[in-house]
Amino acid sequence: MRFAYEGELRAKAREFVATAGHGDDIAFLNFEPHLGNTMPFTGAWGDRIWERESNVPSGLPVRTLFGKSMGEFRLRVGFAHVPLPCIGAFYPHSIARLSRSRAMAPYATGMEGYDRPICRRIVEGAGVAASAFGQKKVATAPNPLNRAALWAEAVASVMSRYGAAAENVTGANGGEATTGGGASPR
Repeated sequence: MRFAYEGELRAKAREFVATAGHGDDIAFLNFEPHLGNTMPFTGAWGDRIWERESNVPSGLPVRTLFGKSMGEFRLRVGFAHVPLPCIGAFYPHSIARLSRSRAMAPYATGMEGYDRPICRRIVEGAGVAASAFGQKKVATAPNPLNRAALWAEAVASVMSRYGAAAENVTGANGGEATTGGGASPR
């Protein structure tokens, strides 16, 4: 999806763009009223580790894009993102064996590029009909045309949130950091 952040969306996109990510987690903005003080589980990285024919190395990938652009949003709203597939990232070969096991056979679809028996078992076990999900890979990640132009503006906007805190740390009183009562920490 290629578009430009403009108007009200441009202002809301700032905290997603001012990160190490691409601003692609802006889809979480719609859930903001429900996210405070929660730990939402997502399937981020599931496409790699839960794929039936997965052959990924142990550990998390060094370069990963999922979840990076929601850092400032998470801090402001107050929630902890838990990408469930990452929990087993140090044991991908065990996960692949489980995906191909006889126990998972009823949940295997045989669809090329989209056969994830483990997540299918979890979702079907929660009562969701098999035909209601997981038919094909559909990305929600936007690819904003004006991300580069928005980045400096976004960083300045996000950093302005920390202005008062930064003054306390750097010491607005002549360079010395202060603690709550204004006394020097020395």
